[in-house]
Amino acid sequence: MDLNQIRKFVLLSKPLFFGWLLAFPYYGPVFNAAAPAPVISGFPLFLVFAATHGLTYLASGVFLKNVSVSLKMMLAGLLVTLFTNAILLLQFDFLWLPAMAVLGMASSVYILGWCCLFSLYIPNVGRLKVMAAVIIWSNIVFIIFNLLSTFLSARAVLILVMLPLVAALFLLLKFDIAYLQIPKQVRQVPVLPGSLLMIICLFIFALYLNGGLMYRIIMPSLDFQVPFAFYWRFVLYILIILLMYLYGERLQKYFPIYVAVSLLGMAFISFAVFSEATAGFLLTASLLEAAFALLDLFVWVILGSLAFIYKAPFQLFGLALATNLGGIVLGDLFGGYLLLTGDSVRLMTAVFASMSIFIVFLIVPWLSQQTERSLPQVIKGNILNYNLPQAGNDRFLEAYLMPGEKLTPREIEVTLLILKGYTNNEIAKKLFVSPNTIKTHLKNIYDKFGVKKKKELILLFPREYRYT
Repeated sequence: MDLNQIRKFVLLSKPLFFGWLLAFPYYGPVFNAAAPAPVISGFPLFLVFAATHGLTYLASGVFLKNVSVSLKMMLAGLLVTLFTNAILLLQFDFLWLPAMAVLGMASSVYILGWCCLFSLYIPNVGRLKVMAAVIIWSNIVFIIFNLLSTFLSARAVLILVMLPLVAALFLLLKFDIAYLQIPKQVRQVPVLPGSLLMIICLFIFALYLNGGLMYRIIMPSLDFQVPFAFYWRFVLYILIILLMYLYGERLQKYFPIYVAVSLLGMAFISFAVFSEATAGFLLTASLLEAAFALLDLFVWVILGSLAFIYKAPFQLFGLALATNLGGIVLGDLFGGYLLLTGDSVRLMTAVFASMSIFIVFLIVPWLSQQTERSLPQVIKGNILNYNLPQAGNDRFLEAYLMPGEKLTPREIEVTLLILKGYTNNEIAKKLFVSPNTIKTHLKNIYDKFGVKKKKELILLFPREYRYT
């Protein structure tokens, strides 16, 4: 199987599964229409799902190391999810509690398997576009099921929501993804620093604590007061992601996060000051959706890039997604407590959110600094003054190759000279070959690094590895 098929699968499969996740167990419209009650035997169904979902992420992040199991995880998670969803069609109320627990585990298993493919087989240049497309189509699937749930019976939408899962299984079999072999040891790379992982988790927790507050306090009030607000929020969210798809790769890496955190602060101030008016509610919702559109996209992209460098997708995504879910759930629970305070809920929500946003502003520069420091430091000695690449100067290239790829000695020479700023003709003269031979080498080099042109190859590497 070639890399293009793997990338097509990555691009097409996640929107189907994640659209199902948003529409059904993640307290979506299908859940609201089909569940017999939000609480069964004293247990809130969504919290049961969230608990097993988050704990599976956490356990995977701690214990899973071997990426070769990721495809088996996807297949197993998808089959269990489909079977459990089908079991609920029996319409026995007592099935819902264990089913939500099973769906929590199975869905996280599938998503983590997908994260491995996203991290290891999608090139860093272009990763943002892939993730933006995935998020857009996931939300479109969600909106479709939200519309269907308004005029179809609960049983009908519970049947229809299985279609994205069936389509994802079809894609898995069509592309023969289930039979793809991922090497157990991709290559020797630096160990993921614990300090970097801790900072990332703290950063995500502080951000998505606000997400829990938003969905508990602000959005229910807005949707109650403004009938069209629900669709307005999701259309705006998709438009922001679309803008990032078109222009996001031109931005400095952490600039969108600063913008998003600033928008979050403005949203909670707006909620505290203007929430008595409908226009104030709409302003608050618009600011929040714009903020979380940026955050959702860039958190996935940054995690994918780091997992690619350190070849640790289970550890990074497992712990980060567990932290994400924990922040949302705790924010939701704390929001429920704030609702009991009565008239002061708006002020207390804004104060609490401002504190977490302040923490995020402190963390982002630290995160940026730690990320740069922790990138593989494998260049030894002074390599700035050379006529031709010397043995030992190419070790850093390995961390950026696609899985299973290896450069030939001549391709290493060409790559290093490209990074130094030489043109094709200049490289041809240095290596005593024709320009056409260099073009052939470059085509092979692009494929092995997962890029399409010279500029993307250069931008793939951190600034300190470019010798221009």
